[in-house]
Amino acid sequence: MKDNAPHFVVTSNSCHTVYSQTAAAFYYQVPSTPTVFTAGSYSICAGDSLLLETDSTVSRDWYRMDNGTPLFIGTGNDFYVKQTGDYLCQIFTVCGPKYSNTVHVDASTVPVPTPTINISGSLSICPGDSVILSNTGLSPLWSGGQTTPSITVTQPGDYWVTDSNFCSSATSSTVQVSFSSTVVASYIEAQSTVCIGTNAYTLSPGSPAGGTYSGTGVSGNVFIPSLAGPGLHTVTYNYQDSQSGCVSKATQNILVDGNPTLTAIGNTTFCSGGSVTMFQLSTPTASWSSGGTNILNTFSVSGSYYLTKLNACNQLANSNTIQVVVNPSPTISVNAPSVCPGASAVLTASGASTYTWTNGISN
Repeated sequence: MKDNAPHFVVTSNSCHTVYSQTAAAFYYQVPSTPTVFTAGSYSICAGDSLLLETDSTVSRDWYRMDNGTPLFIGTGNDFYVKQTGDYLCQIFTVCGPKYSNTVHVDASTVPVPTPTINISGSLSICPGDSVILSNTGLSPLWSGGQTTPSITVTQPGDYWVTDSNFCSSATSSTVQVSFSSTVVASYIEAQSTVCIGTNAYTLSPGSPAGGTYSGTGVSGNVFIPSLAGPGLHTVTYNYQDSQSGCVSKATQNILVDGNPTLTAIGNTTFCSGGSVTMFQLSTPTASWSSGGTNILNTFSVSGSYYLTKLNACNQLANSNTIQVVVNPSPTISVNAPSVCPGASAVLTASGASTYTWTNGISN
C-alpha cells in the first residue's frame, strides 16, 4: 500500500460476516541520497580551509574516514575542513540513514617557479633615461609595490619581483640599476626678464663649462628677444659627459615683455554717425592715447589712436597706431530759395564723390 487512506479486513462464512479493526497506512517520501561538492579545487594550502557543501536540505552529520571507519566531525548544512582526507555526510530518514558520496581533499603541492627578470636596455643608464624590467609570472609583485607585468625604472637601486599562487611564492634574484654618469648640469640666467626691443645678449654660463644652449630665440650662446617674440621662453643648457656620453640638461625661463597691441573690430572708415570699437592686448593694461585704460574703447571721431605702457625695462612702449576716418554727410545748396512758375533753380551737392537724387538721377 502506497497511500495514506484507512484500511480494514473483511472475512465471512455461512453464518457471519466479520470486519476487522481499521488501520491507517502511511507512505513516506524518502529524501534522495545527498551529494557532497565544493566550489573549486579539492586541494588546500597549509593552514587554509575548504568549504564542503551538499545538495540536501535535510540536517546532516559530517564524517572523515579514519582507516576505513567514519569518524564523526560535526553537523551542519555545510562544513569547513582543514585536514586532508576522505569526507562524506549522512542524513537520517524514517527508513534509515543515507550516506553521500565520498570526496578526497588533498594538500596543494603546486610549486611556484622562481621568476626571472627580463631586461630591455642597459642596467647602467644616464640620468633622465630609463630601463624596462619585465616578468611573465601570474601574480607579480615588484620590490617597489607595482603589480604590473613590467615596470619602467628611472632611478638607481636594487629591484626584484615576487610571484605567487594560492599556496606559495618565490622571489627572483636582484638586479641593480645604476647611473653611468654623476655629472649634473646647472644653469641660472642672470637676465631672465627682458623687453622685445632689448638688444641680443650673451646667456649666462652653465656648469660644467663647455655645454651648448637651445631654445626659441637662441643662436649659439646668444639670446635674441626680437627673434623669440613676446612671451615666456625656455632656454636649455645641454652638457654631454665625455666619458659616459650622457647628456645632462638644465633649463631657465626668460620672459620677453612685448609692446601693447591694438586691434579694431570692424571698419575704421565710416560715415558720420558711425563708430568703431577697438581692444587692447597688453600686460599690464596700457593707456589709450585718448585717455583711460579700458580693455575696450569705442571711437566715432577721426584721428590716430594707439596705446602706451611702462614695460619691464622701465621704458614707455607704444602699440601700433590705427587711423580712424569719419566721412561727413553730404550737403545741398540752392541758388534761389524761391522761383516763379516756369522758372528753375539749381541744386548743388557737396561732401561726396557720387550722388543719387530723390528723382532717381545720379551724377
